[in-house]
Amino acid sequence: MAVEGKTILQTTERTELTGKEGIPFQEGTQNGHMLLEKIKEYISSDVYICPGAFQTTEGWSTTDVESIVGNWDEFTKSVSGCKVIITNIYSYDTVFTGTSLINQSIEGYSLFIMAHDKYFVYLISEDVAILLGSDTVLFAGSIEDNLNSLETKLPLSANQGRILNKKISEISNPASAEKNGLMSKEDKAKLDGIQFNTNENSILFGEKKYGATLFKNVFGLSTSSSNEEIKTALGGNTYDDILQMVNRGILFLNINNKALQHVMIRIENKGSSEGDYLHIQGFSDASDTAYMKIRHYSGSFNITENVKRDKLLFKSGIVNELVATITDLPLSAAMGKKLQDEKLAKTDVVDNLDSSSSTLVLSANQGRILNRKMFTFSGTIHEGMTAFEENFYEIDEAIDQGALFTGVVEYGGESYKIVLASYRSENVPPFVSYKFVSSVFGNGIYCVVTATKNDNQGGQLGDFTVEMVELPTKQVVSGFQSEISALKKEIEALKGSGA
Repeated sequence: MAVEGKTILQTTERTELTGKEGIPFQEGTQNGHMLLEKIKEYISSDVYICPGAFQTTEGWSTTDVESIVGNWDEFTKSVSGCKVIITNIYSYDTVFTGTSLINQSIEGYSLFIMAHDKYFVYLISEDVAILLGSDTVLFAGSIEDNLNSLETKLPLSANQGRILNKKISEISNPASAEKNGLMSKEDKAKLDGIQFNTNENSILFGEKKYGATLFKNVFGLSTSSSNEEIKTALGGNTYDDILQMVNRGILFLNINNKALQHVMIRIENKGSSEGDYLHIQGFSDASDTAYMKIRHYSGSFNITENVKRDKLLFKSGIVNELVATITDLPLSAAMGKKLQDEKLAKTDVVDNLDSSSSTLVLSANQGRILNRKMFTFSGTIHEGMTAFEENFYEIDEAIDQGALFTGVVEYGGESYKIVLASYRSENVPPFVSYKFVSSVFGNGIYCVVTATKNDNQGGQLGDFTVEMVELPTKQVVSGFQSEISALKKEIEALKGSGA
């Protein structure tokens, strides 16, 4: 019922809606009313509102899909029906509500939602919703309109592009002798006065050479090289040319078998009577060095000594250990100190065989004495042999030193280490007879060696015999009892000396 004398806003306000409220309308010349619930149905027919809020934390996902998008069937039906999808997204401690873009993919649906200044991309299936990633949206205010910015992710304005294009145009219109460009026409004239030497890697400026001068296999020269060969190797330069370049600090290079070397030159003025010298040092391969001296006298070059070659020593080549067998590298200072700290003092060397010390060392002299007390035959003793390999003068000296004789005897297909007692059985110059009796080996066997030396025949042996004798009765052995007793004493003495 209409209320006379009041506007709609003057009537009672309803704050809780039921959907049954009538709202007047006019369509053309026709008036009428509609219920609020019908308006809702009309609007909701083209809109689907997701009940939950999508999260923006990196790596976010959830399996409670319906809490985010609502009933799955209704959601997919709305997407297929091209309804507007309204979403809520939680970002920067704020919930943003708005429309989203959505398209179907093999795994489900890809959802694009914008919040604040970022786009977020989600993959939604019936089982899971996942945040795939995000990116920043650039607005007009993000455009940089200057050439001083250090920003790496902001775009440059079209105005700055115009400025850069103008600069490029200037570059393509260089300076000349008549007009200015990037440089003044005066500077252009100076630059034009500098040119590369056509023969070498050098620069001519004011008709003077600067930069680098190239030699050609200068270290291939020798004392037989002619003046012309030397001059060619020096790049065709005269002595005065090289002197001026040295004074100006020119870089000298030498090419040798396609390898480029850095060359240093020192000028030595000896005077008019002897001439002048070019001392040339070259380096290549970071390790090899070559040196030569070229003499200049009366306008001609000659070489008095052949090239000397050597290797450079680097810090990495110093040996810091005491087990290396390298002969051409130096020992480190640390290893020298170690040797100094651990070297043996002369007072720690013992020159006798009476000391009981376990920390001192024996002298070389005592080693010589001990060595002479042991004499080992180098060959195998066996029946049928005609001489020892050792000279009998050596055996004579060993007998005089009271040496203990040892050796290896072969008997019955077996080898035995034996000790032999020795003595001169006859000494009637120029003949000297020897007899050697071994210790018992095998099954009661001992060896007897007899020989005669003739001094008139250079110590050659005669009557050399080797006998393998079964151990006899006690009476037969008694003939060697004194020798056996002496041998036992020698063995015991050696044991007592620790040898």
